[in-house]
Amino acid sequence: MKVVIIEEEEKIASRLREDMLQSKERPESVDHFTDFFDFVRYLKVNSEPDLLLVDILQLNNRALRYLQEGHLSSPLLFTNSFKHTSLRKFQQQDALPVKLQHVQLAKSILSLNDTAEQPAVPTRTFGTATQYQPRFLVKTREKLLSIRTDEIAIFFAEGRLNFLKTKDNRKYILHHSIETLTQTLLDPDRFFRVNRATIVAFDDIREMYSYFGGRVKLVLNTPFEKEIIVSRDKVSEFKRWLGE
Repeated sequence: MKVVIIEEEEKIASRLREDMLQSKERPESVDHFTDFFDFVRYLKVNSEPDLLLVDILQLNNRALRYLQEGHLSSPLLFTNSFKHTSLRKFQQQDALPVKLQHVQLAKSILSLNDTAEQPAVPTRTFGTATQYQPRFLVKTREKLLSIRTDEIAIFFAEGRLNFLKTKDNRKYILHHSIETLTQTLLDPDRFFRVNRATIVAFDDIREMYSYFGGRVKLVLNTPFEKEIIVSRDKVSEFKRWLGE
């Protein structure tokens, strides 16, 4: 098995390499890159690895787009280094064409790094100090804009495209899925995913109404073309989010 590690910190990469070489399925080779696109350039003259371990914090928008466009078919594991390593994997909804074929191997490898003196990875619970996305880069014609997260009223999906809409009623295409926004990028104290295709900002909610089927209808301060309905399976969580 041929393994590639993409990790900026040499210490973390060395620990991963050592753990891989001590595993039952000892790989033939373990290569290391500090930059994702150094690995992409390597692929121009080399075959894909059997397993790719990537520090999730090093995946910028460009790297995520590269993965979403289907350029890689290798089994892919996302790692995260808050002074230790833990398994992170994207959901199928993120449209990443990856096959997590070595999950059991990865679990055994990564568990070797969990020692008592190492802190737990921050989880997405209300009130944490986790760092969330402060701005989003968008494009309008040939112009690039950086939109502060606190300027955004709503994120939503239409067909295969995802959008954000600002509180001053500007709409932009966004290169992040609703799933990624919910799981990784947005502060759950400030944003709530009300249904499969919509995330709203708490401070832009103007009115809320009981809706048939036990659901809730929202009206935002920012104009929005469609009805915003909290889906039935989200209502209880939504009310807790509001402070019930």
